Amino acid sequence: MQLFGTDGIRGEVIFNLESDDEAINKLTKSRQISPRLFRLIGEGVGATIDVGATVVIGWDNRKGNEQLVANLTVGFHLRGISVIHAGEVATPGLNASMLLHKATIGCMITASHNAHSDSGIKIFDRFGFKTMPEYEREISNIVIQLSTEEREVDSPDFEMFAQPDLVIDGSDIHRNTLEGRLQVFRNVFSGGGQTTNSPFNNKIILDLSGGPGRHWNINWLNNAGFNCIGCDNPSAINYHCGAGLYSPSDAWTWDEILDCKENLLFKQISAQYSIGELKTMPKGTIIAAALDGDGDRCLIFEVNSNSSGLAVVDGDQIANTLLYSSSLQSTQKWHLATSIEADLGIANGQQGITIHTTGVGDRWLSKCLSEIEERNCDLRKSAQMPRLLGCEDSGHIVIPVQKPHNNEEWSLVGDGLATFIAYLCAKENVYSAENKMQLQFTKGWKTRVSVKESNRDLWDGKNQLASHVEKIVGNEFNRWGATNIELMDIIGENNLLFIKSEIKDVSVFLGIRNSGTEAKTNITLRLPPALNDFSERGKLLVKTLHKELVEALCNN
Repeated sequence: MQLFGTDGIRGEVIFNLESDDEAINKLTKSRQISPRLFRLIGEGVGATIDVGATVVIGWDNRKGNEQLVANLTVGFHLRGISVIHAGEVATPGLNASMLLHKATIGCMITASHNAHSDSGIKIFDRFGFKTMPEYEREISNIVIQLSTEEREVDSPDFEMFAQPDLVIDGSDIHRNTLEGRLQVFRNVFSGGGQTTNSPFNNKIILDLSGGPGRHWNINWLNNAGFNCIGCDNPSAINYHCGAGLYSPSDAWTWDEILDCKENLLFKQISAQYSIGELKTMPKGTIIAAALDGDGDRCLIFEVNSNSSGLAVVDGDQIANTLLYSSSLQSTQKWHLATSIEADLGIANGQQGITIHTTGVGDRWLSKCLSEIEERNCDLRKSAQMPRLLGCEDSGHIVIPVQKPHNNEEWSLVGDGLATFIAYLCAKENVYSAENKMQLQFTKGWKTRVSVKESNRDLWDGKNQLASHVEKIVGNEFNRWGATNIELMDIIGENNLLFIKSEIKDVSVFLGIRNSGTEAKTNITLRLPPALNDFSERGKLLVKTLHKELVEALCNN
């Protein structure tokens, strides 16, 4: 059995369970997690590593996290593992803390962009990479076995085992890491220039989702020379705020933003607009950015092409700008890892970029990039930042980061604040003061539709239902003039139906996969810029597939 999803374990936090078996059932049947489950996870992970090994635990400010952390700590101590608490910290700060302390395992207690009533756990290996499904299945099997055994911990022992062996300031370690990364980004993306803000010198509003960065991100940015202001802090993490509120294709008029009363970022934008600070900003001006709850991804908000409002700059566009800006400084070749949902316009026409397609989730981006063995991209020894980049349209950007003990060794991590400052460096670099032109990202066409409340057990990408869907797609692609249709396998996507077709000498992709964190099945169709005129046909095809899957997955 696999207890983990595409990015760890997440669920609604509940308390006062009577048994370990009940804790397992609540997770698998109701997507609910508990302190009791976390003690099991601590024991399960602890059983896979050596006695005396070190684990670092960090967390965000969700209700119930204190009890989850305590029980996870107890589980590790029952296995003879040394536990360091990094405190309330963003996920990239937890990553930096475990690398600094040479830990065997890092655990981040968070549910990322999920509602504040949820929490969860992400696990990192000793290299700073998120764990893979094979290892998570091993943990799951141990946890399930433990749940069948009779084991109780007396209250005095519990209180003792819940105490960490060492307490550190993970956020301070994160800050120190960002200091070094800022100079690296200036060298790679802006030719070593002293980037201070967007080229328009306006204040940029930062929505920190009420996460760990709310204590220090704004002050750090301003001390580094950027001109940023924050939003009001929410009553709970991710409540009316954060990157999780937005889709990559979102756009709004100024009137729509002014009418939105609950969204904390829009309230702050409205305040700036009302005093006249935003009314005359030209297209491409960076107005705001939003991180998610655990601070590992970022979306940017810029004035749209006709200056009538704002549009989201998604992860694909961010990566495209980073690559273009770097090409102005150097002819070094890049390796770009994208998920199966990436915009097919990314890096279109840019030279010296090798694109790799991988599964959904930033762990697959990191895995793909870490396996590239070309000497100039080797993470094990490089005086310069390896030219490796991973992106998802959700705003997950994976960029190499120096390891604390050796500046020529690198890891890979998604960091929303690092993404933000890298984008500022690149944006200023590609901006031409002479003609006020911006780098134009020629988007492909993409649509993503979800079959909600689906029975995911009925879709595995290979069964009779998948064959039926494949036939529908093949027939439609043939009507579009397809010259080749093939099924593709993507590492990390066990229930994916992924169809590639050649139409007018360019590639079209359609994918159907189960969500790893929610009860839904997603349909994604992507067309390159050269086929944008096929978008209406694409909408009809996806509508047909959605109807077929609703009937098959939701009515049984």
